[in-house]
Amino acid sequence: MSNIPKQAGFKIFEPLIKDVRKYADKIGECYEHAEHNRRICSVLLKRANSAAVEVKSLRQLKNEYTWFFENSVNYPIFRGFVKVIENIQNFVIDISQLQGLIKYYNEYRGPGFSIDRKFYSLISEFEKATEELTIALQNRLVFVKPKGQKFEDKEAIERDMRDMEKYIETIEGATSFYSTDRPTLTYIFTELFDLSRKNIQQPASRMMPNPRPLFAVQTIQDAINMHKKDGREAVIYFERSADNGNSTAMYNVGKMYYNGNGVIQNMEKGVYYLRLAALKGQPEAIDMCKKYQIPL
Repeated sequence: MSNIPKQAGFKIFEPLIKDVRKYADKIGECYEHAEHNRRICSVLLKRANSAAVEVKSLRQLKNEYTWFFENSVNYPIFRGFVKVIENIQNFVIDISQLQGLIKYYNEYRGPGFSIDRKFYSLISEFEKATEELTIALQNRLVFVKPKGQKFEDKEAIERDMRDMEKYIETIEGATSFYSTDRPTLTYIFTELFDLSRKNIQQPASRMMPNPRPLFAVQTIQDAINMHKKDGREAVIYFERSADNGNSTAMYNVGKMYYNGNGVIQNMEKGVYYLRLAALKGQPEAIDMCKKYQIPL
Protein backbone atom coordinates (compact mmCIF):
# COMPACT_ATOMS: atom_id res chain seq x y z
CA MET A 1 0.00 0.00 0.00
CA SER A 2 2.97 2.34 0.54
CA ASN A 3 3.47 2.52 -3.24
CA ILE A 4 0.00 3.98 -3.75
CA PRO A 5 -0.09 7.79 -3.40
CA LYS A 6 -2.60 9.23 -0.94
CA GLN A 7 -3.69 11.82 -3.47
CA ALA A 8 -3.92 11.03 -7.16
CA GLY A 9 -4.51 13.20 -10.19
CA PHE A 10 -3.10 13.80 -13.65
CA LYS A 11 0.00 15.59 -12.32
CA ILE A 12 1.46 12.49 -10.68
CA PHE A 13 0.87 10.49 -13.87
CA GLU A 14 2.33 13.11 -16.23
CA PRO A 15 6.04 12.31 -15.64
CA LEU A 16 5.36 8.64 -16.36
CA ILE A 17 3.45 9.53 -19.52
CA LYS A 18 6.46 11.54 -20.74
CA ASP A 19 8.75 8.62 -19.92
CA VAL A 20 6.84 6.32 -22.27
CA ARG A 21 7.51 8.63 -25.22
CA LYS A 22 11.13 9.05 -24.15
CA TYR A 23 11.72 5.31 -23.95
CA ALA A 24 10.00 4.68 -27.29
CA ASP A 25 12.16 7.35 -28.94
CA LYS A 26 15.32 5.78 -27.50
CA ILE A 27 14.31 2.35 -28.77
CA GLY A 28 13.75 3.88 -32.19
CA GLU A 29 17.16 5.50 -32.10
CA CYS A 30 18.79 2.19 -31.16
CA TYR A 31 16.97 0.44 -33.98
CA GLU A 32 18.19 2.98 -36.53
CA HIS A 33 21.81 2.51 -35.44
CA ALA A 34 21.65 -1.19 -34.53
CA GLU A 35 24.74 -3.21 -35.35
CA HIS A 36 23.20 -6.46 -34.14
CA ASN A 37 19.78 -8.05 -33.54
CA ARG A 38 17.99 -5.52 -35.72
CA ARG A 39 14.93 -7.73 -36.21
CA ILE A 40 14.42 -8.14 -32.47
CA CYS A 41 14.78 -4.38 -32.02
CA SER A 42 12.16 -3.88 -34.74
CA VAL A 43 9.40 -5.98 -33.14
CA LEU A 44 10.06 -4.40 -29.75
CA LEU A 45 10.00 -0.92 -31.29
CA LYS A 46 6.54 -1.61 -32.73
CA ARG A 47 5.25 -2.46 -29.26
CA ALA A 48 6.86 0.59 -27.69
CA ASN A 49 5.41 2.86 -30.37
CA SER A 50 1.93 1.38 -29.95
CA ALA A 51 2.18 2.01 -26.22
CA ALA A 52 3.32 5.58 -26.84
CA VAL A 53 0.38 6.23 -29.19
CA GLU A 54 -2.19 4.97 -26.68
CA VAL A 55 -0.61 6.87 -23.82
CA LYS A 56 -0.59 10.02 -25.94
CA SER A 57 -4.34 9.60 -26.43
CA LEU A 58 -4.74 9.16 -22.71
CA ARG A 59 -2.92 12.44 -22.14
CA GLN A 60 -4.85 14.33 -24.82
CA LEU A 61 -8.17 13.08 -23.42
CA LYS A 62 -7.18 13.57 -19.79
CA ASN A 63 -10.39 15.47 -19.00
CA GLU A 64 -12.41 12.46 -20.10
CA TYR A 65 -10.28 10.16 -17.93
CA THR A 66 -10.41 12.14 -14.71
CA TRP A 67 -11.93 9.13 -12.98
CA PHE A 68 -8.85 7.07 -13.94
CA PHE A 69 -6.26 9.63 -12.83
CA GLU A 70 -8.04 10.36 -9.54
CA ASN A 71 -8.12 6.71 -8.51
CA SER A 72 -4.83 6.14 -6.68
CA VAL A 73 -5.05 2.38 -7.21
CA ASN A 74 -4.36 2.96 -10.91
CA TYR A 75 -1.00 4.61 -10.25
CA PRO A 76 1.04 1.43 -9.53
CA ILE A 77 -0.64 -0.26 -12.50
CA PHE A 78 0.43 2.53 -14.81
CA ARG A 79 3.88 2.74 -13.24
CA GLY A 80 4.35 -1.01 -13.77
CA PHE A 81 3.36 -0.58 -17.41
CA VAL A 82 5.95 2.18 -17.87
CA LYS A 83 8.61 0.08 -16.14
CA VAL A 84 8.13 -2.65 -18.73
CA ILE A 85 8.73 -0.11 -21.52
CA GLU A 86 11.89 1.02 -19.73
CA ASN A 87 13.06 -2.60 -19.45
CA ILE A 88 12.50 -3.05 -23.18
CA GLN A 89 14.53 0.09 -23.84
CA ASN A 90 17.44 -1.18 -21.71
CA PHE A 91 17.34 -4.58 -23.42
CA VAL A 92 17.41 -3.00 -26.89
CA ILE A 93 20.34 -0.78 -25.87
CA ASP A 94 22.24 -3.88 -24.74
CA ILE A 95 21.64 -6.17 -27.71
CA SER A 96 21.96 -3.63 -30.51
CA GLN A 97 25.56 -2.54 -29.93
CA LEU A 98 29.00 -4.05 -29.37
CA GLN A 99 29.28 -3.17 -25.70
CA GLY A 100 26.09 -5.00 -24.81
CA LEU A 101 27.04 -7.97 -26.96
CA ILE A 102 30.17 -8.42 -24.85
CA LYS A 103 27.92 -8.82 -21.82
CA TYR A 104 25.64 -11.33 -23.54
CA TYR A 105 28.49 -13.31 -25.07
CA ASN A 106 29.53 -14.75 -21.72
CA GLU A 107 25.95 -15.82 -21.03
CA TYR A 108 25.00 -16.91 -24.54
CA ARG A 109 23.83 -20.54 -24.71
CA GLY A 110 24.23 -20.75 -20.92
CA PRO A 111 21.81 -22.63 -18.65
CA GLY A 112 20.16 -19.50 -17.29
CA PHE A 113 19.98 -16.17 -19.01
CA SER A 114 20.07 -15.63 -22.79
CA ILE A 115 18.85 -13.12 -25.36
CA ASP A 116 15.96 -15.25 -26.57
CA ARG A 117 14.71 -15.98 -23.04
CA LYS A 118 14.91 -12.33 -22.11
CA PHE A 119 13.09 -11.39 -25.30
CA TYR A 120 10.15 -13.70 -24.63
CA SER A 121 10.10 -12.66 -20.98
CA LEU A 122 9.74 -9.00 -21.97
CA ILE A 123 7.01 -9.84 -24.49
CA SER A 124 5.09 -11.65 -21.75
CA GLU A 125 5.57 -8.76 -19.32
CA PHE A 126 4.41 -6.27 -21.94
CA GLU A 127 1.25 -8.22 -22.71
CA LYS A 128 0.43 -8.64 -19.03
CA ALA A 129 1.03 -4.95 -18.29
CA THR A 130 -1.10 -3.77 -21.24
CA GLU A 131 -3.89 -6.14 -20.25
CA GLU A 132 -3.91 -4.83 -16.69
CA LEU A 133 -3.91 -1.24 -17.90
CA THR A 134 -6.71 -1.93 -20.39
CA ILE A 135 -8.85 -3.36 -17.60
CA ALA A 136 -8.10 -0.36 -15.37
CA LEU A 137 -9.20 1.89 -18.23
CA GLN A 138 -12.42 -0.12 -18.54
CA ASN A 139 -11.47 -1.16 -22.10
CA ARG A 140 -11.81 2.42 -23.36
CA LEU A 141 -8.28 2.25 -24.75
CA VAL A 142 -7.23 -0.98 -26.38
CA PHE A 143 -3.67 -1.95 -27.21
CA VAL A 144 -4.19 -3.65 -30.54
CA LYS A 145 -2.09 -6.73 -31.21
CA PRO A 146 -1.37 -6.91 -34.96
CA LYS A 147 -2.22 -10.09 -36.81
CA GLY A 148 0.76 -12.35 -37.28
CA GLN A 149 2.63 -10.78 -34.37
CA LYS A 150 3.61 -14.13 -32.85
CA PHE A 151 4.96 -15.31 -36.20
CA GLU A 152 6.94 -12.09 -36.60
CA ASP A 153 8.33 -12.44 -33.06
CA LYS A 154 9.36 -16.03 -33.70
CA GLU A 155 10.96 -15.20 -37.04
CA ALA A 156 12.85 -12.23 -35.58
CA ILE A 157 14.34 -14.15 -32.68
CA GLU A 158 15.19 -17.20 -34.77
CA ARG A 159 16.89 -15.24 -37.55
CA ASP A 160 18.83 -12.99 -35.18
CA MET A 161 19.90 -16.00 -33.09
CA ARG A 162 21.06 -17.79 -36.23
CA ASP A 163 23.08 -14.74 -37.18
CA MET A 164 24.62 -14.64 -33.71
CA GLU A 165 25.37 -18.37 -33.83
CA LYS A 166 27.20 -17.95 -37.13
CA TYR A 167 28.98 -14.90 -35.79
CA ILE A 168 30.24 -16.65 -32.67
CA GLU A 169 31.23 -19.73 -34.68
CA THR A 170 33.23 -17.47 -37.01
CA ILE A 171 35.01 -15.85 -34.07
CA GLU A 172 35.67 -19.17 -32.38
CA GLY A 173 36.87 -20.62 -35.67
CA ALA A 174 39.22 -17.71 -36.25
CA THR A 175 40.70 -18.16 -32.78
CA SER A 176 40.76 -21.98 -32.72
CA PHE A 177 44.38 -21.92 -33.88
CA TYR A 178 45.21 -20.53 -30.44
CA SER A 179 42.90 -22.88 -28.50
CA THR A 180 41.29 -19.73 -27.17
CA ASP A 181 38.74 -19.82 -24.35
CA ARG A 182 35.79 -17.46 -23.75
CA PRO A 183 37.60 -15.15 -21.27
CA THR A 184 40.24 -14.46 -23.92
CA LEU A 185 37.60 -13.75 -26.57
CA THR A 186 35.80 -11.45 -24.17
CA TYR A 187 39.08 -9.61 -23.62
CA ILE A 188 39.50 -9.20 -27.39
CA PHE A 189 35.93 -7.92 -27.72
CA THR A 190 36.56 -5.37 -24.98
CA GLU A 191 39.81 -4.26 -26.58
CA LEU A 192 38.10 -3.85 -29.97
CA PHE A 193 35.30 -1.84 -28.40
CA ASP A 194 37.76 0.45 -26.59
CA LEU A 195 39.80 0.94 -29.76
CA SER A 196 36.67 1.67 -31.78
CA ARG A 197 35.51 4.25 -29.25
CA LYS A 198 38.89 5.95 -29.31
CA ASN A 199 38.81 5.92 -33.10
CA ILE A 200 35.38 7.57 -33.17
CA GLN A 201 36.43 10.23 -30.67
CA GLN A 202 39.52 11.21 -32.65
CA PRO A 203 39.45 13.99 -35.26
CA ALA A 204 38.92 12.75 -38.81
CA SER A 205 42.54 13.48 -39.72
CA ARG A 206 43.77 11.12 -36.99
CA MET A 207 41.31 8.26 -37.53
CA MET A 208 42.51 4.89 -38.72
CA PRO A 209 42.22 4.49 -42.51
CA ASN A 210 39.05 2.86 -43.83
CA PRO A 211 37.36 2.42 -40.46
CA ARG A 212 34.97 -0.54 -40.39
CA PRO A 213 31.70 -0.93 -38.47
CA LEU A 214 32.09 -1.81 -34.82
CA PHE A 215 32.54 -5.50 -34.11
CA ALA A 216 32.77 -6.45 -37.76
CA VAL A 217 33.93 -10.04 -38.25
CA GLN A 218 36.69 -8.87 -40.60
CA THR A 219 38.13 -6.69 -37.89
CA ILE A 220 38.65 -9.64 -35.58
CA GLN A 221 40.05 -11.81 -38.36
CA ASP A 222 42.46 -9.09 -39.40
CA ALA A 223 43.67 -8.87 -35.83
CA ILE A 224 44.02 -12.55 -34.95
CA ASN A 225 43.98 -14.82 -38.04
CA MET A 226 47.62 -15.78 -38.34
CA HIS A 227 47.14 -17.51 -41.66
CA LYS A 228 46.09 -14.31 -43.44
CA LYS A 229 47.68 -11.45 -41.54
CA ASP A 230 50.87 -10.57 -39.71
CA GLY A 231 50.56 -11.97 -36.20
CA ARG A 232 52.03 -8.87 -34.58
CA GLU A 233 48.57 -7.38 -34.15
CA ALA A 234 47.26 -10.64 -32.74
CA VAL A 235 50.04 -11.03 -30.23
CA ILE A 236 49.24 -7.59 -28.80
CA TYR A 237 45.77 -8.73 -27.75
CA PHE A 238 46.89 -12.11 -26.46
CA GLU A 239 49.95 -10.76 -24.67
CA ARG A 240 47.85 -8.18 -22.83
CA SER A 241 45.40 -10.90 -21.85
CA ALA A 242 48.29 -13.10 -20.72
CA ASP A 243 49.69 -10.30 -18.60
CA ASN A 244 46.25 -9.98 -17.03
CA GLY A 245 46.50 -13.59 -15.83
CA ASN A 246 44.67 -15.55 -18.55
CA SER A 247 46.41 -18.94 -18.71
CA THR A 248 45.16 -19.84 -22.18
CA ALA A 249 46.41 -16.50 -23.51
CA MET A 250 49.78 -17.27 -21.88
CA TYR A 251 49.84 -20.58 -23.77
CA ASN A 252 48.83 -18.90 -27.05
CA VAL A 253 51.52 -16.22 -26.76
CA GLY A 254 54.12 -18.75 -25.69
CA LYS A 255 53.37 -21.03 -28.63
CA MET A 256 53.47 -18.09 -31.06
CA TYR A 257 56.90 -16.93 -29.87
CA TYR A 258 58.32 -20.42 -29.42
CA ASN A 259 57.40 -21.59 -32.93
CA GLY A 260 57.63 -18.20 -34.64
CA ASN A 261 54.05 -18.44 -35.88
CA GLY A 262 53.30 -15.07 -37.45
CA VAL A 263 55.87 -13.25 -35.32
CA ILE A 264 59.63 -13.17 -35.13
CA GLN A 265 60.67 -16.28 -33.26
CA ASN A 266 61.77 -15.65 -29.69
CA MET A 267 62.16 -19.00 -27.94
CA GLU A 268 63.22 -17.41 -24.66
CA LYS A 269 60.03 -15.37 -24.50
CA GLY A 270 58.03 -18.38 -25.65
CA VAL A 271 59.43 -20.51 -22.84
CA TYR A 272 58.61 -17.75 -20.35
CA TYR A 273 54.91 -17.66 -21.25
CA LEU A 274 54.62 -21.44 -21.67
CA ARG A 275 56.05 -22.00 -18.20
CA LEU A 276 53.69 -19.41 -16.72
CA ALA A 277 50.72 -21.10 -18.34
CA ALA A 278 51.82 -24.58 -17.28
CA LEU A 279 52.38 -23.46 -13.69
CA LYS A 280 48.81 -22.14 -13.71
CA GLY A 281 47.62 -25.59 -14.78
CA GLN A 282 46.92 -24.93 -18.46
CA PRO A 283 46.84 -28.49 -19.88
CA GLU A 284 48.10 -27.73 -23.40
CA ALA A 285 50.97 -25.68 -22.01
CA ILE A 286 51.87 -28.55 -19.69
CA ASP A 287 51.88 -30.95 -22.66
CA MET A 288 54.01 -28.60 -24.74
CA CYS A 289 56.51 -28.14 -21.92
CA LYS A 290 56.81 -31.93 -21.59
CA LYS A 291 57.15 -32.35 -25.38
CA TYR A 292 59.98 -29.84 -25.66
CA GLN A 293 61.47 -30.67 -22.23
CA ILE A 294 60.89 -27.20 -20.87
CA PRO A 295 61.60 -27.34 -17.12
CA LEU A 296 58.82 -26.32 -14.75
